[in-house]
Amino acid sequence: FDFAATTPVDPRVIEAMKPFWQESFGNAGALYEEGVRAKRAIEEARTRIARILSAKAPDVIFTGSGTEANNLAILGTMAAEAKRYQEIQMNDGKVTGSPYLRMHAITSTIEHPSVLECFRELERRGVSVTYLAPDAQGIISPEQVLQAITEETILISLMYANNEIGTLLPIPEIGRRIKLLRRERGWNLPYFHTDASQAPLYMNVAVERLSVDLMTVDAQKIYGPKGIGALYRRHNVSLAPVLFGGHQEGNLRPSTENVPLIVGFACALELASQGREREKERVAKLRMLFIRLIKEKIPEAVLNGDVKQALPNIVNISVPGQDGEMLVLALDARGIAAATKTACAESSEKASHVILGLGKDRVYAESALRFSLGRGLVRRDIVLAVRILSDILARTKPTV
Repeated sequence: FDFAATTPVDPRVIEAMKPFWQESFGNAGALYEEGVRAKRAIEEARTRIARILSAKAPDVIFTGSGTEANNLAILGTMAAEAKRYQEIQMNDGKVTGSPYLRMHAITSTIEHPSVLECFRELERRGVSVTYLAPDAQGIISPEQVLQAITEETILISLMYANNEIGTLLPIPEIGRRIKLLRRERGWNLPYFHTDASQAPLYMNVAVERLSVDLMTVDAQKIYGPKGIGALYRRHNVSLAPVLFGGHQEGNLRPSTENVPLIVGFACALELASQGREREKERVAKLRMLFIRLIKEKIPEAVLNGDVKQALPNIVNISVPGQDGEMLVLALDARGIAAATKTACAESSEKASHVILGLGKDRVYAESALRFSLGRGLVRRDIVLAVRILSDILARTKPTV
């Protein structure tokens, strides 16, 4: 029940990767046949991924994870713009301090830590950052975004699907409105980035439909291998590397390419795209059953997030008075894996920053539980999970 944290690798993906572990193990930077074969496999995988994203192959940049893709999108975009500002100042003979001091960016209070920490780093560099607060269901409106944009805004980063509560943001409409604003201004800023790591299994992630300039995807969320992600970057978006030491990925991501993981990523994304509607319908029925049983068996539980405008596989509840971490351990002892918050959050903080970001008290944030559904789970698993949780709660004294 924790498929939002990671997923098992699909056997078909494993088969696709196998030849590149031993038989075709060449370094893609080598000139001889084995290297050429590896390079060809990378470019074929890039093309396959681009096709699903409705993008051009050169606009897909492979990274070591979704977290790295977010870092490249956010820090790389701002670094490129800072360099441009600095060059303008030097040409004018008016160097007036750090170019970051003239820059503004926008994100939300409920983003993944890999996004929030990038913006905190930008603040340390002098960038002014606006953190948009969602409504009680986790929604941020296009109007909120537009009202926050200033003449200094360089980048807006908002996740497509929240990894803790599953709420979907109106990314296509926000992107469309940003494009209209840019057209009115006659300028290509601000850029719009979305972390779509949780989305491809259940949502269409075609970049033209979403109207985004940058988008993060992550193989481990779609039954692909861990350790490989990708960043879509529209061709005219300025981007600077955040790692140094090699020429790979258009000089934007230095490191010897991990050919088997790249091939596995392409295979996983294709399989996700092919089975998306069928799996979406199947999992949505399980989610609604889960919600109905929670309401019946555990009436004190409070649902977090939007029930309708959400991914079909995430159910997040709070049980006020309970300790979420203790409940996770009790569930684990009974064979049920759940989570209190994103696995990437600081372990020292018990409260979910997402639940706090909805405007709820700490009693809700510290008692939050996320159940995320996936392949292999069936109706009886849902019934059993709710029964076990109900039994644990009946035996557990409230902590407050």
